[in-house]
Amino acid sequence: CAAYSIDEVRGQLIKAGLEGLKVTQVSDRHLAVSGRL
Repeated sequence: CAAYSIDEVRGQLIKAGLEGLKVTQVSDRHLAVSGRL
């Protein structure tokens, strides 16, 4: 189980002004954040 859920990471990105980035789960323990800044 991840320390943060996908929704929690998305929320953190939105708070940081990075809502254009995409969060995907790549394994049961890893998330990937991708996109252009």
